[in-house]
Amino acid sequence: LAPLAGAYPSVRIGAPWWFLDSPDGMRRFREFVTETAGFYNTSGFVDDTRAFASIPARHDLARRIDAGFLARLVAEHRLDLDEAMETAIDLTYRLPKLAYERRAPEVTTHSPS
Repeated sequence: LAPLAGAYPSVRIGAPWWFLDSPDGMRRFREFVTETAGFYNTSGFVDDTRAFASIPARHDLARRIDAGFLARLVAEHRLDLDEAMETAIDLTYRLPKLAYERRAPEVTTHSPS
């Protein structure tokens, strides 16, 4: 799916967290998908858990994994610190908001004939 998300601007890829619900799984997802699709063709961390008490811990872990990934890119001089900080905000707030933005349905009016 990552190549499709990288090629088509309307396609966003989200992580299947129910399969990758571990630090190593989250790291692998971020490494493999970001290389092909980039950051901005993903939907950020979107949780589908029914265990509401686990939501804060799961989101905290996802933020830590993404921060570690971004820190590695900064350490390798592949990303500037200010770019990494902006990307972190995008991954945690802007991208999920954009991917799941609610839009009002378009209303078509027909004039009487």
